[in-house]
Amino acid sequence: MLWRVGRGCRQSLHPQASAHAPILLRSSFVLALVNQVVHTRWSHRMALATQHTHTPAKSRHATASNDLPPLTDVSIAASKAPIRRSTTASRGGKPGDKAHLPPELLAVIDSALIWTASKQTLSGLLDSIPGKADFSRVFADNRKVGKLAGRMIDTPAPRRALRVLVIADRLECALKREQYEALAHQLAAVGEWTLIVSIVALARRQLGRLNGRLLDWRIRALTKAGKFFLLDDMLEQFEKDGQQPSKRTFQLLASGYIRNRNLPKAMEVLQKMSEAGFQIDPSTHAVVTAAYRTLGPDEALQTQALEALGTADSRTATYILNALMQLSLDAHDTKRLTALLELFDLATLMSPILPSAGSTSPHDGDNVASSLPFIPLRHLSAHRVVPDVATYTILLNHVSVHRHLSTAFNLSRHLKEADIIPDSLLVAALVRVHFAIDRPDIAFRIMSSLCTGNTEAQDILTRVGPTSSGRKDCNHLPPINIKLTTAIFNAFVDGIISACGLEGMWAALQLMRACSVSPDGQTAELFVGYLKKEEGALPGQISRILRDLLSTTTSPISIRHLDVILEVVLRREVRRAKRSGWNNTEALIPRGRDPTNPKHGAPAMRTDEPFDPTAGVQLTTRSPSLAQFAPLLRSVADRGARTDRSMLALRIRHDAVSKNDISAAKDAFQIMLNRGLHPTHYHFSALMEGYVATGELRAAEALMDAAARGGVRPNQVMYTILIVGHARRRDPDRALEVLREMVAAGIKPDIPVVDAIASAFFAVGEFRAAHHILMKLWPHGAPLPDDLYNAPLKVLVQRLRSLHPGGRITKAVLSGKKRRPLSWKLDRIMEIWKLTTRLRGEEVVVSDDYRSTKDAAKADDLESRTS
Repeated sequence: MLWRVGRGCRQSLHPQASAHAPILLRSSFVLALVNQVVHTRWSHRMALATQHTHTPAKSRHATASNDLPPLTDVSIAASKAPIRRSTTASRGGKPGDKAHLPPELLAVIDSALIWTASKQTLSGLLDSIPGKADFSRVFADNRKVGKLAGRMIDTPAPRRALRVLVIADRLECALKREQYEALAHQLAAVGEWTLIVSIVALARRQLGRLNGRLLDWRIRALTKAGKFFLLDDMLEQFEKDGQQPSKRTFQLLASGYIRNRNLPKAMEVLQKMSEAGFQIDPSTHAVVTAAYRTLGPDEALQTQALEALGTADSRTATYILNALMQLSLDAHDTKRLTALLELFDLATLMSPILPSAGSTSPHDGDNVASSLPFIPLRHLSAHRVVPDVATYTILLNHVSVHRHLSTAFNLSRHLKEADIIPDSLLVAALVRVHFAIDRPDIAFRIMSSLCTGNTEAQDILTRVGPTSSGRKDCNHLPPINIKLTTAIFNAFVDGIISACGLEGMWAALQLMRACSVSPDGQTAELFVGYLKKEEGALPGQISRILRDLLSTTTSPISIRHLDVILEVVLRREVRRAKRSGWNNTEALIPRGRDPTNPKHGAPAMRTDEPFDPTAGVQLTTRSPSLAQFAPLLRSVADRGARTDRSMLALRIRHDAVSKNDISAAKDAFQIMLNRGLHPTHYHFSALMEGYVATGELRAAEALMDAAARGGVRPNQVMYTILIVGHARRRDPDRALEVLREMVAAGIKPDIPVVDAIASAFFAVGEFRAAHHILMKLWPHGAPLPDDLYNAPLKVLVQRLRSLHPGGRITKAVLSGKKRRPLSWKLDRIMEIWKLTTRLRGEEVVVSDDYRSTKDAAKADDLESRTS
């Protein structure tokens, strides 16, 4: 690897590398080094994949030939309009075609002068463009302007569509409402919701009043863009424009409030909907059930949605069942999920990865089936619902969690036989599931077929893809004929960064740049999530990287991004406060110190008002490295986003474990219940950990019983917390009793459980018993290597922890020697990220007089952030 080549050479070449960074990033030298690293990791991963437990011998999915079958046999068709990179633009041709636009016209569109230039200035700039086309006349015809803006949406810089409309507005050329509706629909197809907000605002400026369709588009765009504070006056906007809200309007508003976890506002909207004469019909149940995923599974809601199936049409019934199936998967309610799959006739395909109600999947130790009351579906036994593309997308994503090869192949084959036309989300699920089942060769095969005609992209895929594995059957895949999108690349990034690390991220960004696809907020989330989990990045480092990444995309900072930063800080605080049986012996505890009340270091987090959007959790600003967090938090708070269940779990754990304030933790738990958010095992585990930290083990056990009665069945994490608590109390006998209760409940011990039960004996000085029980229980968590039978206890514990995904990062802070190569790699990735998103340009704030002041934009309701 380049960062491991001689230190002196690297330092001597640093000035030249910095001066020619864009050239170096595209050079074959650097790419060859990354390819070498990625190929090495793929070879190791593919070698392990051949021994995968789910891989059948002589699989009927494998071919006898060592060569890849032709694309016609694989049934993956190339896109009719492959995405290509065009570094130069020729003149002539259609005025809206990017490949035939004069660079002078693109310069005018991209110029910052369009926001303030007069009509005469813009006319002069357009008249000065050489070529056959008279662009002044183009911008005088609203039909040509609409077509030009529409073609700009299909380019790597969709923001140019808004700029085209601004130029037309400056030249006093107004579009019709139907044209604005068509542009909004086209922008929604590519996920540019922030641009829709600006275009609808421009339509109001030109037309004076908006119709119901444009106002509905604005509600959808505000929800998708996360600008929830602007939803409050939408009904007043309808009244102001002389429009009557439709049933669809109320449904969109209710969905937006529910997605923002604002249940009182959603109930208020539904009440106004009833007062307006619209009944709660199956379509309303479908919308509400789909949005309710952010709040958790609600028994009454699911019952009402199922009852609505009797009068729903086929499309609405499928939509409702898809939403209910997703809720069942989130709650791990296998009994309800099986009943829903029977309505789809898909239960047989999914049966291999559907554990019984009293057991858990070996691949998902933290996720268990809930014991929610089962809803009888006898009245629907004769009603079979046809699955759609969303149904298969949900199931494929679920299969990727369980990593079950045969189920993935059977589901893909059934999808092909059902003649389902894949969309970008389904293709992303196919890429994700093939990475998960250790078939990256098929995932690369899918990406290669979508890049047909793009020589640069094909070259990157060939050089960084996995080597030949001898298993080349792709006949189970359905025909794919779509464009590459950011969603597909995000699935690709998720797979390759997990297998190849930062080298894989670099290669994925190179591929995105070759295909003219820009990363978004989810790409940034995947990247910083990897840095948090695998590289031990610091909170300040993650904040700075997030700020730089999101400044070049149209995706705003979200609560999910803040959650990554706060989780890193909380993990460090919990590590300081947490004790187990391994560090709880008499020799390790200083005199006068209570093991149940450890002394904490200086807290990096605090809890104060306001409660939203981070559940009151704040970072102390004493550290200069955390200075970047405040503007990120302010950006989320300014959009009116409310805290989510993940952030509340952090708050509860911070109060219970880091601060040893169980009363504050219970108050936060009650606030979550009052807001209609349903707790999960994460919230109950956080409270239990707080009780264990204060020595209240009976209260922790009572809380676990209460969770079971509430529909959250105890899992390995909860039992591990109790075992650790008894280990800290030096009570190995009671720890063994908890282990027996867990096994009797049908829950298989995992590596943390084995580690905790051995620590209970170590805490009382029974080292031989700890060694014995570790050797006996090891096979239940992982295979026992032959070379460890006579190893000492310390070596056994270290090896056991290294097998668990949560045990790879043992240090909170990297040493300076290890931090330098990480910083070098991060700098290279940041540079290629900026090159990939360079066509999106600078951040623009649009207002009625085109001033770049945020206050004016918010006051006049014409705000837009287009990067």
